[in-house]
Amino acid sequence: MYNYNFQIECREALPTGIKFMIDIRNPPAAQLSYLFEHQWGQAFPSLQNLRPILPPPRCSLPPKAQLSTGINWVKQVPTLALIPSEELSSTCIGKWLPAVALSAFSPSSSSSSSSRLPFRPAAATRTTWPPSSTSRRPWATPYLLISWDPKVDCCSWLTVTCDPKTNRISQLEIFAGNVSGTISPSVGKLTTLTQLTMRKLTGLTGPIPPAICVLTRLTFLRLDWNQLSGPVPACLSSLRALTYLDLSYNQLSGPIPPSLAQLPKLEALHLDRNQLTGQIPDSFGRFRGSVPDLYLSHNNLSGQIPASLGAMNFVNIDLSRNRFEGNASWLFGSWKCTQVLDISRNLYLNFDFSIVSFPSTLTGLHIEHNEIYGAIPNSILQLTNLQELNVSYNRLCGRIPQGPIMKKFDEYSFSHTNCLCGPPISDLTYCP
Repeated sequence: MYNYNFQIECREALPTGIKFMIDIRNPPAAQLSYLFEHQWGQAFPSLQNLRPILPPPRCSLPPKAQLSTGINWVKQVPTLALIPSEELSSTCIGKWLPAVALSAFSPSSSSSSSSRLPFRPAAATRTTWPPSSTSRRPWATPYLLISWDPKVDCCSWLTVTCDPKTNRISQLEIFAGNVSGTISPSVGKLTTLTQLTMRKLTGLTGPIPPAICVLTRLTFLRLDWNQLSGPVPACLSSLRALTYLDLSYNQLSGPIPPSLAQLPKLEALHLDRNQLTGQIPDSFGRFRGSVPDLYLSHNNLSGQIPASLGAMNFVNIDLSRNRFEGNASWLFGSWKCTQVLDISRNLYLNFDFSIVSFPSTLTGLHIEHNEIYGAIPNSILQLTNLQELNVSYNRLCGRIPQGPIMKKFDEYSFSHTNCLCGPPISDLTYCP
């Protein structure tokens, strides 16, 4: 990964002169593309945005040979031009972006002094950003949004993609940055969106606004690795074109909406690593249309795993690190095309492992840290694609099946079981 470090000095920008440094680490592909496809004189969007303050003749990029590696993000950025919100509206009229351009995030009520590029805290009466036509952009505009210049066509902004035929915004991708605030309900005015991504934004908090549910053209919704809280909106089931839904790595709470099973084109559902409670909806055994990859791990889900899930042919299913109990044998089946099955670390799952049959497509199987009993079926030797196996910390007993496929796994895959014996945990002479 290439790193870039620019040092630029402008003696006449202010009476006392101003010197600043911008360090970029691991820029996204879109930014790299922008760098390599343009001349150095117009390569860096942030420098162009600074030109109203730093005159181009006195602010030039260093020669390419002077580029060096950088290790941090923006160290210091001088005050940016202050942009009235009405200019934004006149620039992108007809594309609906004025509603969310600088209002895509509502600033949080407080800012952290340790944050390098925080939004300014909103006044108590403000709920969106910008709050009024006389408001100004804060000096600490996050780097991800630095190219959002109301004086240029919004379709040229980084993180924004427009449909070439309609010139309406089709994709909004804000990824990996120190952006603070909440998702504004104004995002619902981007009615032509097909893909919406807001992920790895360290200060993005608050609930998922129901306004997202009116974006019926969405096929891809990714809001993972943030600090979002509140419930999973049941109205997401109205996004019938959705193929990918990822709300993982947040602080979402409450039950899983049963209505999500009504999404007919869903191929992947990521609700893992939240604080969800309750049971898996029985409706998840009756997905309409395609059967999605299902990721529910690292939550506080409990109760029985619905038997209805046994009718589903999940390619990947991860229910690990919850509090499920009872039988889960119906998740297996030789007729299925399952590749990865993970029910580990639920503590209370309890069923006879010797009666299960395995999908021939299985590449990963994790059942460790449960109360599963019985023997390991000999049919496991037929799983020629198996790459991961862990049955440890259960109540399994009997001989470990011996064959070429089992030589991939060491004693840790079988440790702390009731009475398993044979390689790799013991010599066969000690097996009954």
